[in-house]
Amino acid sequence: HVSIGISAVATSLESLSEAYREAGRALAAQTVLGRNRVIRSEDLTRVPEGTPVAQADRMSLLSKYLRAGLSAKATALMEEGFATLMPADGQCLAVMRREALNVVLACEQAHQMDSMEPGEIQAETSRAIEHTLVIDNLPEMRQYLSQLIEKVSTRKAQDKKTSSGQLVGEVLAYITAHLSDATLSLA
Repeated sequence: HVSIGISAVATSLESLSEAYREAGRALAAQTVLGRNRVIRSEDLTRVPEGTPVAQADRMSLLSKYLRAGLSAKATALMEEGFATLMPADGQCLAVMRREALNVVLACEQAHQMDSMEPGEIQAETSRAIEHTLVIDNLPEMRQYLSQLIEKVSTRKAQDKKTSSGQLVGEVLAYITAHLSDATLSLA
């Protein structure tokens, strides 16, 4: 991987050491901006847009979106959590991983109501946690978490479809079995 940090133009010999530090800060921003790129110091002045939802509210809402199988809304909410990352912040890797772990835990909460076995849920959550702790830049983290959200949402949608299909099947079986019953009604 090759990343390059570039500072503003140094106009004098005295400003050279500050330009070097600026280039170093720009290079450190590859955690948020991604690897294999040229990062200019002016890329570090990004300001988050909009009013973010409080973290606890975001986690609750994310879990609800996942249980409902709404992957697009869940992904947008995940992106909102990452929007507060500032490339110049020395803690951005820790903040990114905390946000990622919150998404993984929301996925686990959504799985709690699945037809999955508890051991299977725990194993899947452990794999996801291990994977998020290995990823060291935001573009890869976004991609991984988007895939995880899609997987959970798809499973939830399939579970709903299956349980709805089973309910319809049970109703049809009941009607067929009791069709000759005079007390059979819509109620």
